[in-house]
Amino acid sequence: MSTPFESSDANREQPPREQPHTKPAVNKPLADKDVEQTKQEGASHMKGQVPGGEAVVPPKKPLVEVKLPADIGHLSEMKSAPEVRVKPVIMGGHQIVLYSKALHPQHVEMHGRRTVNGRSYELEAWIMRGSHALRLEANGLCATELVCEFDKKIPTAGIVLMHVVTAEKDVEHRFTKNGVRYVSSIQLETLAPNLYYETYDEYLRLAKENGHLAHTWDQPEGHGLSVLEIDRESNVVTALGYHLMPATGTVVRTQTMFEMNAKPVVAMR
Repeated sequence: MSTPFESSDANREQPPREQPHTKPAVNKPLADKDVEQTKQEGASHMKGQVPGGEAVVPPKKPLVEVKLPADIGHLSEMKSAPEVRVKPVIMGGHQIVLYSKALHPQHVEMHGRRTVNGRSYELEAWIMRGSHALRLEANGLCATELVCEFDKKIPTAGIVLMHVVTAEKDVEHRFTKNGVRYVSSIQLETLAPNLYYETYDEYLRLAKENGHLAHTWDQPEGHGLSVLEIDRESNVVTALGYHLMPATGTVVRTQTMFEMNAKPVVAMR
C-alpha cells in the first residue's frame, strides 16, 4: 500500500525535456581530408552548384550610386583614350528659285557677270560663291533663275516657283503670254575628299581652257569652286552650272534652258 504522500511511476511528475538545439560551431583545425572537401565545395559554389548538384542563385549586390565630379571634363589626372576628331555633319542643300522679275545686285555677292544675246533674247549670268543667277529678257518678259544654298536669305517678291533640293529635282514653267519655256534640272552629290578634289581640279581646268565664268574661294574646310558654262542658239539658251561646296563635300550640278517662241501645250481631250 502506498501512502498518500507517495505516487506511482506513472503518476510521478516528469522533468521537462530539453529542446534539441544546435551547438555553436567551434573553430577546430581541419584535417587534410576536410581541407580537400572544403576546397571541392568552394569550387562547386564557384560554378553555381552545391555538392548535391542543386543550382545556387548568388545574392544580388545592392546598387551603389557613384557621384562624378561636376568638372570631370577638366580633370587632367584622369587617363582616357586619345581624342578622335570627327568632322561635324553639316546639312547640305540648295534651293532653286524662279522670279518673274529682275534681281538687284545688292541682294547677292556677285564675283563676275557675262551677257549673251540671241535673235530674240538677252541673257545675263552672274556667278557667286556657291551660287549663280540667270536673268532673261525676251518677248517683253524679264525672268530670273537663282540657285543658292538652302539657308540663304533671298527676296520673296515676284517668286514663280521655289524648291529646296537635297538630291535632285526637275522643274518646268511656261510663260504662256510671252512664249517662253523654262526647264531646269539640279542634282546634288556628296563625295569623299579625294573624289571631291579630283572633280575640283577637272572643272577648274575646263573653266580655264574654255573661258567659262568661274569663281574660286578658300575657307577652313577647303577650296570651293563655282563655274557657269553658257551655250546659245538662235531661240534657245542653255546654262550649265557647277558648284563645289567644301564644307559638305557636295557637288551641285545644274542645267537650265530658256526656249523662246515655244509653242503652247495643247491639252489632250
